Amino acid sequence: MLTLSDGFRIWYLLDPTTCLIVRKRDFRAFHPNLDRQQKWIESVFDEFRTEHGITRPYRERSVDRATGKTLSTTRVLAIELEPRFDPATMTPRPDVSAPMPP
Repeated sequence: MLTLSDGFRIWYLLDPTTCLIVRKRDFRAFHPNLDRQQKWIESVFDEFRTEHGITRPYRERSVDRATGKTLSTTRVLAIELEPRFDPATMTPRPDVSAPMPP
């Protein structure tokens, strides 16, 4: 279990053979703007692949633990390590201002 600084808790389940994270559980509203009801959500990670010496899941499925209903599925199509980019794209635009969080 991981407890964040705001008290939010996440449970991680590891595969005992590979030590990879295969499931994650938390209690929250899945889409708080649409439905504020909190529920136990389990994320299932699979389709593990090893590229460039790093093993990671290429699919995540979020499930409502009470009903078994799939809430979402995310599939990674490609991962690019250390892509080249123009540093100017990371410079804030002077015409855009946003308050900084505390």
